[in-house]
Amino acid sequence: MSLRKCAFVLYAPNRFCGVKSSNLSKLVAEFHSSLKTLLHNEAARLSLFEPGWMLETANDIASKEIHSLKEFVRDQRLEILGGGFHDPMLPLFPVSLQQLQLKKYCTLVEKIFLTEPAGYFNASMVWELGDVDVLAGEGFNYTLVSSAALGDALGKTTRVNGWFTTEYRGSVLHLMAATNDLSTAFATDTESFFTLLNSFPESEKGWVIPLAVPWWDQEQMSLFFEKLNSVFANEEIQTWTCSHLLEQQISEGKVHLMSAVGQDLGLPPGALSCRELLLRRPEIDFLHKSLLAVYRRAFDSLSDDKLTIVENQILSAMSPFYYSDLYGTCGMRLFAVRRSAFYEIIEAEKTVFNLSDFKSQSIEVTDYLMDGKRQIWMNNQDVSLLLANYQGGTLRSLNHRPTGVNWVNALYDDGEKPLGFYDFVLPGSCSEMNTLESVLQDRRGELNAPYDYQIQRTNQSIDVLLSAEQVTNTAEINDIFRIEKKFSLSSSKSQLKVSYRLSHLTLLDFSGFFGTAVDLGMEDTENTQTFSIDGKLYSFKDFPLLLPEVSKLEVKTRFSGAGITFQFKTPARVLISKILGSHHSAEPNLVQGVRLFFFREMKLTPQDEGLFEITCTLSKKRWLT
Repeated sequence: MSLRKCAFVLYAPNRFCGVKSSNLSKLVAEFHSSLKTLLHNEAARLSLFEPGWMLETANDIASKEIHSLKEFVRDQRLEILGGGFHDPMLPLFPVSLQQLQLKKYCTLVEKIFLTEPAGYFNASMVWELGDVDVLAGEGFNYTLVSSAALGDALGKTTRVNGWFTTEYRGSVLHLMAATNDLSTAFATDTESFFTLLNSFPESEKGWVIPLAVPWWDQEQMSLFFEKLNSVFANEEIQTWTCSHLLEQQISEGKVHLMSAVGQDLGLPPGALSCRELLLRRPEIDFLHKSLLAVYRRAFDSLSDDKLTIVENQILSAMSPFYYSDLYGTCGMRLFAVRRSAFYEIIEAEKTVFNLSDFKSQSIEVTDYLMDGKRQIWMNNQDVSLLLANYQGGTLRSLNHRPTGVNWVNALYDDGEKPLGFYDFVLPGSCSEMNTLESVLQDRRGELNAPYDYQIQRTNQSIDVLLSAEQVTNTAEINDIFRIEKKFSLSSSKSQLKVSYRLSHLTLLDFSGFFGTAVDLGMEDTENTQTFSIDGKLYSFKDFPLLLPEVSKLEVKTRFSGAGITFQFKTPARVLISKILGSHHSAEPNLVQGVRLFFFREMKLTPQDEGLFEITCTLSKKRWLT
């Protein structure tokens, strides 16, 4: 039997860590020490990719290991692959940000290893044809793509191996097939790996095998390198770097119109593009559009040197775990990941305003969400919010820059968008807590018709006046209301006032409830959140909670010191309930936010009017005790 040629590609997944662990540096040092030990095996040759932050950390704390790796690079036993500094999914972002990610990482590799990376690596294996000119323009000779995607592009049902060329806009790139089923077999055990490898037809072609190193767990990492060392000791295989395989093999032909949806993104097998994330997960879509909005504002208002500052800051918001529909520490279904994502965006937004000497207030009517509709983006020095007048006059975001918190940041498993100040008219029978929770969950009685808008500016505030006729069905009767809804953002305070005037246009009397709901992004973590209602403290264990008369509700987060306070001109009824999610995970009751529903009983005769006013104040100060 001839030797099986294999190119092992080791990569360290860019993992969300939340608060920096004191053990992080130790793990990074252990990773590079194990890698050095592995390469002392004369049979070991491999390619490597690790995130930019990890490479920087290793250069600072593991200089001996890095020096040894440099010698292996010089001897062509170790190849350093290039990629994005934060390993981003390039197709989702502007070309200039893609190029900056690549340049930043390549510069780091050149500084440490004194070599330029020839190959590009993306842990998610996402691919679009438009990547060709970007990667070729940055000097990459080849990239790894999944063999399954190549097979689809070529119309083959048999296994695809080797490398191909592809061309786009005059640029050429080599595509190397990565055999992911061998990666899966290796993760099981070495016996499964060799059984699968030996089932492949004998060929002079080599097999490219990407392997994720579990660097975040010392025991798992140790077992990983032991297993890999035993594979290298097997005399039936011969290892090479990816570049060596490319040089030794002849092209298998050309490929056009190839795309790869990617892996570890939470997309179903039938997905055709990573862009489907933006359709399936509204939280990811909103983060993506927020990043683009900050970038557009910076591009339009800043000089080149200042723009570069913002661009470098935005790069971390392109990290892959922010663009995965996954649970745990790998995707946006974890509140801590969503909180971190919007913190990155808000910090970049803050930098744009500081560099552009923004001191007062602004308002823009723009297609912020890129959905063919116009939204209203309001700003003062500390607060920004996005108002969707066409969707019931609701808030899509409520950002507080001093704390870096987007308060409208919950998550619904059914794909509904988290909103602020979305309104309901409910019949008088909806007075019990269970009934109210059910109605709000299903969004029955929601007033979601489009509003006309009018913008007013004063020295004290920016005002958006919304007006529309809203129709709802209560007690089998269609009730029609003329609603005037006003958002007033203070010019000097972190304060937003929302006021309502309801005119009853139906010829019959109305007796029921009018209210508005706010989806706060929060998690049920001990000693993290505190709720104060008219001076009395509550916690998550008290929810759901229905209170008949409230004048002031205050929420504090201990993690960031952020606070939000709701005050009512006339005392209101308040329902507080948990937003639960993760029905596909082992934690069916994982809290994904808190829904606050403020409502009043209204008895209106024809042409009668009802009023409702809420003042929302954002703050950063000492937490409640």
